[in-house]
Amino acid sequence: MFAKHVANIIMATAMISVFLGVFFFTYASSVEQKIVVQRSTEIVDDMVLTAKNAIPQSQKTVIMNEIVPYLVVPKSLEEEDAKVAAANKELMVTAAKAIGIFVFFCCILLTLLTIFFKVPIIELLKDNFIILIFVGLTEFTFLTYFAENYVTIDANYVKGKILESLITFGSQTNA
Repeated sequence: MFAKHVANIIMATAMISVFLGVFFFTYASSVEQKIVVQRSTEIVDDMVLTAKNAIPQSQKTVIMNEIVPYLVVPKSLEEEDAKVAAANKELMVTAAKAIGIFVFFCCILLTLLTIFFKVPIIELLKDNFIILIFVGLTEFTFLTYFAENYVTIDANYVKGKILESLITFGSQTNA
């Protein structure tokens, strides 16, 4: 009986580890990216609208003539995007290797438990698969309907930090 419980824990842990790895690198990361883009866009749009209404037209012209030509063009960020994509791919491979090694050892332990203690591995596999379906549905539902709508970025903090940086920059260039 004890061997069956140990086998059940090992199998559940292995199956959930694989699920969470696959789930994160497929669905969860795309939801996270969507959240970051959405929140960043909201903050930038709000700041631009505030500036648009607060800055006189003469100052807007100065900003456009003096600052905008020096801003990085998005096309020149392709190299940085490629670096991020490569780092993410490397992280995914590392995670897959770690999970693979973990599952390999779990399989060895499960095989030993099955051979020496006659653990009903098929029965455990069925039970854990049903549990995994419910865990997967819970993860999907939570991420889709709750996490996606949770405000993770404090817009006022970001705006405050940008303003602090601009004030610091402005005071250093005028000195």
